Amino acid sequence: MDIQKLYSVEYAKSGRSKCRGCNESIEKAALRFSIGKIWFHKDCFFKSNKPKNVDDIANFEDLRADDQVSVRALVGDQLAEHRQRVEDDEDPYENVYDDYETFEEWMDNQSSHRRRDSRNDEFLVGHASSNRSACRYCRNFIDKREVRIAKMDYDFLANSSYNRDPAPIPRWYHVRCFAQMRNQLQFKRSASSIPGFSQLRQEDRDMVMSHLPNNV
Repeated sequence: MDIQKLYSVEYAKSGRSKCRGCNESIEKAALRFSIGKIWFHKDCFFKSNKPKNVDDIANFEDLRADDQVSVRALVGDQLAEHRQRVEDDEDPYENVYDDYETFEEWMDNQSSHRRRDSRNDEFLVGHASSNRSACRYCRNFIDKREVRIAKMDYDFLANSSYNRDPAPIPRWYHVRCFAQMRNQLQFKRSASSIPGFSQLRQEDRDMVMSHLPNNV
């Protein structure tokens, strides 16, 4: 635990701790927040505490990907997630931002993409620039430089305070996991049509094609 941070988060190691907010037990493996040694359920914690951003919460990076998303939303840090990816070289769109003066201009451009409803915007493929992203299927982290495929989520920011159409968020998968989920993800076309495919090395393109044959 980072002792310099006032807040921390973790999964309860047992069912013995009690929430200071509601005085009810916190179930084993449930997400719990603390101030010092005082524990809270997630909802109880955010009723009376408002971290400025997720960087104020120790152990945040140890959470599962879906829990990171829910905590970011409660902190009100959804847009900061986009900016942080750029700063950390974790930008899923590589150099897309280079053509825009501000983040807001890029958001407007993504909104126009959504209105066009282009099928090419539904997926993305590329190399992981870090080992921080987690696969949405198996929940394991994706290794740095490993090829990964995303299903674009256009609804993540729909309920945020940002008052324009939401920009898409990439939901990453290992290639093998994406292949197992291709029907559920409604992937019904050639792997070579995925944006980013042509930028892959030949051996990586061959690997992706082997997992996603056109005749399925």
